[in-house]
Amino acid sequence: MNAPARSRRSRRQLRAVLLDAYGTLFHYEPDRMADLFHSIVDRLGVPVESGALLERWRAHEDAFRKRRIRRAENGEWDMPPDHQFTPYRQAWTEAFRLASDDLNLNGGFSEKAAELIVRDLITREMYRDVPPALEAMRARVPLAIVSNADDDFLHGTLRHNNLTFDLVVHSEGERVYKPHPRMFRAALQALGIDDPAHALYIGDSPREDILGARGAGIPAVWINRAGADWPDEQGDAADYEVADLLGAVDIVASKTHAAL
Repeated sequence: MNAPARSRRSRRQLRAVLLDAYGTLFHYEPDRMADLFHSIVDRLGVPVESGALLERWRAHEDAFRKRRIRRAENGEWDMPPDHQFTPYRQAWTEAFRLASDDLNLNGGFSEKAAELIVRDLITREMYRDVPPALEAMRARVPLAIVSNADDDFLHGTLRHNNLTFDLVVHSEGERVYKPHPRMFRAALQALGIDDPAHALYIGDSPREDILGARGAGIPAVWINRAGADWPDEQGDAADYEVADLLGAVDIVASKTHAAL
């Protein structure tokens, strides 16, 4: 007796691609900050050398990044309660005020200086590989942004680059920063994805992006534009490593092919 014929069914193994924004889609080179702070000092008439202001501001901004989310002794990510969440604009303004105290300056320029950082972020251009890569991925699966960013400058940057996505999740909206898994789970829930293995995350930060996504059970692609070594203190490397966003297209294609 012949075995019954098996029906052919097409299924997608991958249901969505989640992407970081700055450093992944948009230029975010640290060297740009030196030029930006020179412009801040010049435009706002701050009586200090721009490098000195940047050094002290960066020290306080780094301290903010370290305390906004920490790893507890049990390995879980710990964060302040929602009512203590600090968006970037507020944190950057406070960093200018603290830097002013360090340098014996009048910190009255702090809000305007933070605004200049926001305006600079809004005008960040996308990398040249982004349009063709997004076009190729969008033909296969929905695309979502999951970014540590405030609502205004993230959407401003997207508009500036004429980019749209099926979903945009940001830290200000979720009241938490990556690498906390809540950011990634919010995207999965909004997309109706129960199994995180059916998503793929692409980002440039080993800690915020790769460890964060993998902590939520999502396979992760490290986009390593600078050709850096994986930092040993971050544990296991990403599931995939690519030099640019086009390098991730084949990964997406391999996970969305029709299967019997």
